[in-house]
Amino acid sequence: LRRRHPFGDARHRLAQCQAHLLRLDDAAKFAAQRLGRFVADDLDADTLKRLYESKLVYLENLRVKCFRDMNSGKVTHYTQDDYRIIVEASVQTRKHLRGVVLNAINARLGNIRSA
Repeated sequence: LRRRHPFGDARHRLAQCQAHLLRLDDAAKFAAQRLGRFVADDLDADTLKRLYESKLVYLENLRVKCFRDMNSGKVTHYTQDDYRIIVEASVQTRKHLRGVVLNAINARLGNIRSA
């Protein structure tokens, strides 16, 4: 199984920073639903804020990896379009995070006014 299936040796490849050798569909990383707003009406503002912050860390790591791979001179699966999509996703995520924080502040001010 290890020789025929990309997951057979996954632990070793990930430990050696060779995730690209797993031959996963890289387009899945950039799926619109993964780069958009979280649909979570039942989450509190603090949890939603933490999710967006975590997403920003992920996107920044992905952006750096994409940049390094594209500029390494080696064959890579990343393109300039991928880099542009990652940067745009970071911008949109920062806007969503800002909206979450502003909504939390407005809700808190509303509670103070009504008290």
